[in-house]
Amino acid sequence: MEAAETSPPGSPDLLPIALVRGSRRTYGVSVDRFVGQVDVIVKPLTGDLASIPMFDGAAILGDGRVVLVLNTHQLAA
Repeated sequence: MEAAETSPPGSPDLLPIALVRGSRRTYGVSVDRFVGQVDVIVKPLTGDLASIPMFDGAAILGDGRVVLVLNTHQLAA
C-alpha cells in the first residue's frame, strides 16, 4: 500500500487518501490522517472478529494501542 496525501496538512477542503495498488487496478481509501510508517507483526483474529473477511488481523503498536489490519483485497472486492 502506498500513502499519498492529497492536501497540505491542516487543509479542511481535501481528504488524505491511501492508494492501494493491486495487480489489476489502483484505488483510494479515505483516511482520517497519516501518522507515519510502522512495522508491525500481524496476529490472526479470534472470536467474532475472525469471521469478518475485511480484516486480516490485529497488531499492537509501540504505545500499547491495538489496531485492526484491513484486508485490502477484500476491501476492493
